[in-house]
Amino acid sequence: MKLEEVKIRFFKDDDSQEIVNLYNKVFKKNINYSQWYWKYFSNPYGKPVISVAEYGDKIIGHYGTIPRKFIINGKSYIAYQETDLMIHRSYRARGIFKKLAYK
Repeated sequence: MKLEEVKIRFFKDDDSQEIVNLYNKVFKKNINYSQWYWKYFSNPYGKPVISVAEYGDKIIGHYGTIPRKFIINGKSYIAYQETDLMIHRSYRARGIFKKLAYK
């Protein structure tokens, strides 16, 4: 596999279950779709920004951010917090994360 063969794109609704499966493999957890969806899409501050790394028709990486409210010097701001940054074990150490993070 060459780095040029990895496609970086923004999240589509039908990616959700594949992302949950990747999360469970990478982090050795057992979350379900509802838990993942709640974390990203039940946020009162807005929509997440999620990018995925795709090789062929398989999602091999995920870079998610969620909006958070911060108060600095009494002034309210919305900023994005990075969460659940992951690359499938079989595809690590190839530059995919850097390519995904700079999308």
